[in-house]
Amino acid sequence: MPNAYWVVLFEDQPEMNDHRRKHREAHMDFLRTHENRIKIAGAMRPMPGAPFCGDMWIVKGCDFEDVVDIVQKDPYYDPQIRQFRIFSWGKSLDKPVTL
Repeated sequence: MPNAYWVVLFEDQPEMNDHRRKHREAHMDFLRTHENRIKIAGAMRPMPGAPFCGDMWIVKGCDFEDVVDIVQKDPYYDPQIRQFRIFSWGKSLDKPVTL
């Protein structure tokens, strides 16, 4: 599915913050390695300055099973402290976006 977009929402347990500190560099290397698929990635907090509570990715150009595989290979992924949901996603306006 070359034009498919997926949103991956991650929900973290509080213990994930220690895991983030330990695996940050490996996670960043992973994102750079997969930038052809993971188009946008970033952590979420309930308020600025609060501890992280999850992440969001926009993934392009693969099927659902490939997205699951990418998620599970991320150094941040630990099913005991991080859950995820994947949604098919479509842009409202079909034009390039720069954030």
